[in-house]
Amino acid sequence: MLEQYVVIWFPYLVVNWLQVRNTQWLGMPIVLYQTVKNRMVVTHYNRLAQQNGITLGMPLADARAILPSLLVLQEPAENAATILPNIAQWFIRYSPEIAICEPDKIIINASGCCHLWGGSQAYVQHIQNRLTVLGYTIRLALAGTIGMAWAQCVYGASGTVIPNGQERQALASLPPQALRIPTAVVGKLYNLGIHSIQALSVLPPYTLRRRFGAGVMQQLYYALGTLPEPFVPIQPVHTYKEFLYCLEPIVTATGIEIAFKNLIEKLCTALQKNGVGIRTCVCQCFRVDGKVQTVQIACTKATVNQVHIFKLLELHISSIEPALGIELFTLHATQVEAYVPMQDQFFHAHAYSIESDAVAQLLDTIANKIGKNTIALYQPAQHYWPERSIQATTQPTNEVATPWLKLQNRPTILLSKPVPIGVTAPVPDYPPMNFKYQGKLHKITRADGPERIEQEWWLQTGEHRDYYYVEDEHGARYWLFRLGHYDAQKNNQWFLHGYCA
Repeated sequence: MLEQYVVIWFPYLVVNWLQVRNTQWLGMPIVLYQTVKNRMVVTHYNRLAQQNGITLGMPLADARAILPSLLVLQEPAENAATILPNIAQWFIRYSPEIAICEPDKIIINASGCCHLWGGSQAYVQHIQNRLTVLGYTIRLALAGTIGMAWAQCVYGASGTVIPNGQERQALASLPPQALRIPTAVVGKLYNLGIHSIQALSVLPPYTLRRRFGAGVMQQLYYALGTLPEPFVPIQPVHTYKEFLYCLEPIVTATGIEIAFKNLIEKLCTALQKNGVGIRTCVCQCFRVDGKVQTVQIACTKATVNQVHIFKLLELHISSIEPALGIELFTLHATQVEAYVPMQDQFFHAHAYSIESDAVAQLLDTIANKIGKNTIALYQPAQHYWPERSIQATTQPTNEVATPWLKLQNRPTILLSKPVPIGVTAPVPDYPPMNFKYQGKLHKITRADGPERIEQEWWLQTGEHRDYYYVEDEHGARYWLFRLGHYDAQKNNQWFLHGYCA
């Protein structure tokens, strides 16, 4: 597959970005100003302002004198460095690999994409037309190398397509600065009478390296394709990612549902072949007006159940606003894990454990509908002290590291901090006869204990606890403990630590 790259230059990026969001300003000459040393100077303009003689760095008063109809705006907080990445996201409809060339250019890896638009020239023309309709003034070019596309975009004819293998001929008439070399080096080349890349390329390589450094030859080789130029996309290309291009913009909920089902089927098929399942995935809907609607879902355990995944995405369809229509859908699994098919786990998972698909799907539905923070998942921790005997987890399993904890009875609700209570108890080590909690006296009719739990001396020091399970006259059950040994000479400290079912 031949490599093809498109470089898009936004010479009036910031002003165009403001015009797109304020359509009443389209067709007006606009400048942005900033106060520098108590003087207001022009920092950005659009093409109409430039055509009327406005230049960057010009005092704002001079610009108003040249063009009284000029629309003057203060420079916004958003600069090119923050605007460009947002615009780059829009180009995902043309290729999965988009890179940024600061301060005002975007690079598209169009390899294998142009035929979808009817060829390279139609591909470039489609991008040009779409951005022009949106309100952006751009220059762009397509070539087999990034360096060649960049040179033609800035110093050649906009919209040009350079066929692979013709880079040397296309570069010949362009000035040396088209190779993206430092201004100081360009000045030296001009002083020597070298005003074109053709004149530069005929010089012996060792002469160029000795007089101008290795950078000049490297940039020339990048443009010619002799050396591969690094290309770092703004989003890593996920292994498991599917695209759905729409012949007509989708504007209905039914259409969105069909698109989701189509993407899920293709993605799950790819995942099953590699023995992995979805833990988290992101669906993006690219609208005709350039805005992107994003939906994220997460699963408690890895899954390739298409019906379940669709139900999770379906919960968010009502929040998607198609506006004029959605022309591209993408679905990619951002986190995958090994997946065990149902028949392999039949004899290993308990029907009502977290390993059960039914339980996991219920948790997924709750989490994706009302928020994952509404579900607290815990599993045993290897500690005797009750407050430390459990730990929060994101994916509990039946394989507990401390199986001895399963044999110990613990209350259904464990208080994070024991509450002091008043207790009447016989001596020594007898269960309490009654206790007073929140101003109410509870008469104990049944009791079991004591269970002594010593301090974990390697973590902290202090007295032990003697725990009792008790039931009051109304059938309510509690978990109480006495701190330390019984002492007839003083009142012992008793605490409520939990409630039983």
